[in-house]
This record gives sequence, structure tokens and C-alpha cells, in this order.
Amino acid sequence: MKLFSKVLLLPFVIGACFSSCQNKEDITRDISKQIHFDLESSSQVKLLSEICDSVSLIQLETNDKSVIGLVDKLLVDSSNIYVLSSNQLFVYDVKGHYKFVISQLGHAINEYIEINDFCISEKRIFLADTQSKKILVFSKDGVYEKTIETTMFPEHIESLNNRKIAISASGAEGKRLTLLDVEDEDNLQSYFQYERRFSSPIPQVFIRSSDNQLYYKQPFSNVYFRILENGDIEKAYLLDFGKYNFKLSDLDVMNIGGCRILYDTKGNVNILRFNESSNIYEVEFECNRISEEGQFIMLASKDSERTFMINSDSYKDDLTYADYRIVPDFSFLYNDNFWGVIYPASWRQSFAEIKDKPHSIQYENIAKIISKVSDEQNPIICVYHVKPTL
Repeated sequence: MKLFSKVLLLPFVIGACFSSCQNKEDITRDISKQIHFDLESSSQVKLLSEICDSVSLIQLETNDKSVIGLVDKLLVDSSNIYVLSSNQLFVYDVKGHYKFVISQLGHAINEYIEINDFCISEKRIFLADTQSKKILVFSKDGVYEKTIETTMFPEHIESLNNRKIAISASGAEGKRLTLLDVEDEDNLQSYFQYERRFSSPIPQVFIRSSDNQLYYKQPFSNVYFRILENGDIEKAYLLDFGKYNFKLSDLDVMNIGGCRILYDTKGNVNILRFNESSNIYEVEFECNRISEEGQFIMLASKDSERTFMINSDSYKDDLTYADYRIVPDFSFLYNDNFWGVIYPASWRQSFAEIKDKPHSIQYENIAKIISKVSDEQNPIICVYHVKPTL
């Protein structure tokens, strides 16, 4: 399999706004750290063992209340594993034991039509229902607390703290980024005006660093903004890919179904996801100038400033011996490790195909777990332990 699924190509071709349309008068500070990712001189990672020293698995319990399909999003904190699947939010303890599920489909004030996104804070769980234009608030043990109705379409959300959440909204007018106080709903801070020339802007997802900092990026931009506790934002990171950086002059417009869609005509680097741990920066991207099919992961060491690149066309997983990408589409960094999901059926097929190859210790340990899991059981959480120094 490729490192990424094709679903990640969607943000690149579904409409967006120019990065130059940010309201600079709204930005209270102007601080930026450049992180250089040299695609040509970086160390080429051929084997997973070059950057990870081990892999561990957590089997999610399967019972009549907990039957998971495809996983849409995965989050972890010190107590729980949160899995969004089949329009329900399943919650497990960190060992994979089932705790409860939030499943309240409907049109009532305490129900949702669809969970488009969710986030967690120290004390709460927040669900975003874009179609109903509302956010549902639950306690960390799954008890409904309140519903916040909005004038925007909240597509992606992230908690800033127990009171304030950040909302990345879609629509054709207003602001893209809004900070909402859940205790004082009239207290709003908003940034980045929509461009009316383009009728299909992309809401952007958030990232959270290992030290709990929250970041946000606009479409067609290499700049990440840090969202501060008081609701102000500041420029934090500029991701520099040298000659592969996109240029505004390379953007063109197509019309699809009455929507004006922006796209990059040159196939420069398109950032899909950016993560930060205490040791590394990690960026996932595609670059059609290098490979129309291949997609890439780059790691930058904070200590040595060395960079490493994984190419989906040549990468091999020599720890698990499974034909699976190291970072699934819903992966994230937690405690300096990559967290993702493996489906039993996929692994069982891969293991069957490699039975005649030499096996590692990791393979033997994982094979014992996989052999006891049927294809009908819930997915397995896969934790890739990144080497402490790169």
C-alpha cells in the first residue's frame, strides 16, 4: 500500500482561498520559525527500522455495543482512546477495554445529524455537527451537558482549554477561524476573512504539539499560526521546501458544478499534515513534480537538524512485515510516537503473503496477536515508537 490513501488528495482539488487574503491587522504578533525540508539532500528512509525501534499493538474490545467500521478519527489522552467511526464516538481505556459510546443521531437539541469532527479537553468532549450548525458538549464520562448553536458551519474543531474551542468553518462569507467560549457564547474571536471570489473554501484542520500548543494553517499556505490561551494568534512556523514551494502565480481556477475551484498548475508541495513532538517535526505531503502517485513523509530532528524522507514508492516496513503505511490517514503524534489503526483483515492477508520471508522478533510478537484476532473484530491500535534521537 501507499503511505497515504487517495482521500488525502481531496483538499488539494476542492476549492480554497488565496493564502494572501489573511487579515494582517487581526494578527497581534509576527513571529516565525523556518523549518527547512530539502527534498533532494534529505536522508532517504528505505526501512521503517531506520526511524522506529519498535511497534506495539492495542486490541480494541469487540462487544454488542462496540462494533467499529472504518475509523474516521483517533485521539488519545492519558486515560482514554477515542475512536470516531460510523457516526458514533467510541471510548476505550488505554488498554483497549470498552467504556462507552456516544450515539445520539437525530434532530433534537441534544442530538446530531452527523459527527463531522470531535475534540477533547481535560474535562470535556466536543462534537461538531456541520449540517445542523451546532456543537454538542459532553463530560469526559459521556454525559450530555449542552448544545451550542452557531451561525457558521463548524467542520473542524479543537479545544484550546476547558472553556474555549477553535472552529475551522466552511461557507462563503464571514471568517474561517473562530474561537468560541463555551461558557460565554457571545464571546467570539475571529480571524481570516473568506474571499468572496471563490465559492468553495476549504476549512483547515488543527494540530497540537507534544507540549499542548495549538496550531492552524490556511489553504495554500506554508505558514502555521499558534493559537494562544487568550485567543490571540501569532505566526509560529514557516515550512520551507525550497524550489518546490508553491507560488500564487502557479494557481489557476476551474469551474466545477458552479463552484470556482483553485488548484496548483505546477504540482508543487501540497502539505497534507504537520505534526510536532518533543524531538521531531513531521510533515506529510504530496508533490506531483516528483511523483504523480507517490506521497511523502519528512522528519526533521530538533537536535541534529537532520531531515529524513520516506517515499511511498520505495518505503518498506521491516518491523511488522505488513504491507501497510507507517502513518495512516487519521494518524497523529502522542507521547512522541505515531498512533494509527490497523484492520485485522488487512494484516492477516499481508502475513499470509510473506510467510516464506525471514522474520524479525517484532514480526513474531505481532503474528501471535494477529493469529488470535478474527477479521470481524474491531481494529487494532498500532503505536510506532520513534527513535529518541535521529
